[in-house]
Amino acid sequence: MKISIITINLNNKEGLESTVRSVISQTYFDKVEYIIIDGGSTDGSVDVILDNERFFKYWVSEPDNGIYNAMNKGVKMASGDYCLFLNSGDHFHSDDAIERMYGHLDRDIVYGDLCIHQGNPSDGYFIKNYTDTIPDDYFIYEAVPHEAAFVRTDLLRRKGFREDYRIISDTIFFHESIVVDKASYRHVDCVVTDFYLGGVSSDMPRLLEEKERFFKIRIKG
Repeated sequence: MKISIITINLNNKEGLESTVRSVISQTYFDKVEYIIIDGGSTDGSVDVILDNERFFKYWVSEPDNGIYNAMNKGVKMASGDYCLFLNSGDHFHSDDAIERMYGHLDRDIVYGDLCIHQGNPSDGYFIKNYTDTIPDDYFIYEAVPHEAAFVRTDLLRRKGFREDYRIISDTIFFHESIVVDKASYRHVDCVVTDFYLGGVSSDMPRLLEEKERFFKIRIKG
């Protein structure tokens, strides 16, 4: 069984270096195909890609139409049984993260937990444990972390990510897959990924606006 790890990057050279190092250090890297989708960076990110090109199944550096357009491009190039999106700046929690999850990959969506680092590094980090059971209204207030979710590639190909939303298209994907289409899922008690607050998904007012627009319900911030 092969896993496609897809990293999205735009002008985040240091973050990309950290992410790539994390992936290629995995004990189960021989079960990985690694894909880099760069949005036409001008900060030296392409040099990082070229220095590590031997580890990649595919890479491209060209302008795109945002994060979810880039993620859809990555899915099109994936040939693994499952995909996981580990975007630049984030990294696996341990070198055996894939190995620890590998034996649990028997559902459409298999997700673990996150180690979330605060926007201010001096504030430290916390472990975000996700639920085993997802009720119908779960995604109004919560999410499944795409940074720690292994998703069957054929499911991603059928549905893709909506590109008319800028922040919550991954939440929309999981809501429609799990709640609407009844895709099978499993939560594994394993910290998969270290995620750093401060990116576009940390823009809470905009995130709430998009959730209210999609779910058509007023959400208390």
